Amino acid sequence: MQSLKILDLRPHTAKSEAKIIDYLDDKVLFLSEDQPMGDHVLYEYDVATESLTERHRYPMPKEAFLDSFTYTSRHKVLIVKTHETGAVHVDICDTHDHTMQQYTIPIDGEVLSIPIGLDERYFFAFVDKDDEDDLYLFDVVKQSAHKVVDKRVIHSMSYFYGNQCIPSFINKGEAYLCLNETTMCDYERLDIHNMIQRGEIKARDVFEPMEALHIVLKHELINSIKEGKDVSLTTLATSSISGWVRYLGMDEDFIYYREMRFEDRTERILAFDLLDMDVVEVTAIDHKCLKGELRYHDPYIYEIMEDDDALKVMGRFGMEGEIVCHRPQGRFHDFVGERYLITSWWTEDAEGENYKEFTQLTDIVDNTKDTYEGYYEVYGSTMILYNT
Repeated sequence: MQSLKILDLRPHTAKSEAKIIDYLDDKVLFLSEDQPMGDHVLYEYDVATESLTERHRYPMPKEAFLDSFTYTSRHKVLIVKTHETGAVHVDICDTHDHTMQQYTIPIDGEVLSIPIGLDERYFFAFVDKDDEDDLYLFDVVKQSAHKVVDKRVIHSMSYFYGNQCIPSFINKGEAYLCLNETTMCDYERLDIHNMIQRGEIKARDVFEPMEALHIVLKHELINSIKEGKDVSLTTLATSSISGWVRYLGMDEDFIYYREMRFEDRTERILAFDLLDMDVVEVTAIDHKCLKGELRYHDPYIYEIMEDDDALKVMGRFGMEGEIVCHRPQGRFHDFVGERYLITSWWTEDAEGENYKEFTQLTDIVDNTKDTYEGYYEVYGSTMILYNT
């Protein structure tokens, strides 16, 4: 990998909370809070000219900074504001012509979840009404919300909760989505499997035990939801409570996913060809032989071993060999380009105040370490530093 370029936005984010939205066409888009005014501001930082431009400003209650969610689709930024009961407000900013459109979608209840983007027109979110949560598909253009009735789709949103957008790809001109139907995390499934093996519970008593990985035509998903029907899904893999199936990541050619079998503690890594639409197994990980903790980083898998003197990163998928870093500060957070180890930590005083975050970047080729106060995002070969 070429050298990692450091782009320091901390001088522009030092006075308020900030969220990096995207890095497009040598421009950084980020959301910040104007402290004197209390407004939220969408900024565009031009790397070539080192200039900062305000692209959009909107008022929000001071306590509602976390109720404003953003994601990008193509050249548009969607700002979804969920602070108001009975309505969702959406601002769409075009990063090419810098126009802005505003929409209001009426709902019967209140959005209490992070919206999950589908594209520049549609997104999903859970709506709470009378202490019941239902998943809705929001159509920004039609300013409408449609309840999802297919449990497989609902469970898939639980897996991608917190992500900007659902994974998608194009095959023969048709847009597809990848859905991972899950009901619990890895360790929960293993715990329940072990309880069944010990006779503490019955397999038939497990709530929603099945998991699956599906693909679906995007327009069929949208149309079925709007019609109040179940969706026609193509299933790539399934698992009972005796294992799991998990989306791992995607590149230009493949969707990668992992299948676990508790009976022999073997996790298979498989690749779904986006062109031919067939599946091949690419490797397998024997969990009985692990000495450290597995970390899954779209689409890499690392085994992490840490002690007081060193941190060892062993490639289990997507990276070969291992690296050892002596006495890094903080805990493992990421490994970029098989060259840069990123660790992070935080501090506060005895009263729980004066909170600070730190990031350390270790170049294992040049054997150098650089420590920064603040947080980061990595886009390709660029590391953006900012204050949260």
